Amino acid sequence: MSTPMMAPSASRVRKPRWPIKPPPVTMYSSPLPGSRPRLAGGRSAGSLGFAALFAYIAGSSFTLQEVYGASPQTYSLLFALNSVGMVTTGQLNGKLLLGRFPSHRILGAGLAVLATACTALVVLATLTHVGLPWIASALFFTACPVGMILPTSTALSLQRAPHAAGSASALLGTAQFLMGALAPALTGLGDQGTALPMALSVLTFALAATVCFLALCRPWRPTSDPLAQ
Repeated sequence: MSTPMMAPSASRVRKPRWPIKPPPVTMYSSPLPGSRPRLAGGRSAGSLGFAALFAYIAGSSFTLQEVYGASPQTYSLLFALNSVGMVTTGQLNGKLLLGRFPSHRILGAGLAVLATACTALVVLATLTHVGLPWIASALFFTACPVGMILPTSTALSLQRAPHAAGSASALLGTAQFLMGALAPALTGLGDQGTALPMALSVLTFALAATVCFLALCRPWRPTSDPLAQ
């Protein structure tokens, strides 16, 4: 008798209304329309700038100590000074430059300073009578603009792909460390009795980064600044 009495009450229980079709889970979303060339340009400029930094790190120890006679203590001080200059440039870039100037112009300015310093380094490396202070000064101005190039190019690459930030970050990191692994191999080529192999390696990566930036980002064309939004 209890079963027929409970049947009507059981039939009045309302089932929860679930969505008929749940929203699809997307594993990857493409970047914003029209941002692919600029995304590739920022990624390439950042990766090649990263390679220029690794070429400097790989070749500066042997060059300054064996070619120009710097002691281990002197080399440590010079390396620390360059590191402080790079960090200081990065801090000034984030607190003073970005937000006041377009990010593509900041990236272009950093690449221009890097290419100019690397050109001066090659010229100084070909002159046999140049001493350690001149080479150390050129290396300082080679390291400092990396503090502008790496964070700006990374932020531009990620901001251009807001719906695929994880994929863009993974691709950027892979490209940077692949270029960074290639840099020491190029630095070790040539006559190791001069600073020319290191200088040419750094200049090659700096010029390649500048060419990729100009060809793909096209900073002379008016566009919205993704880092200003």
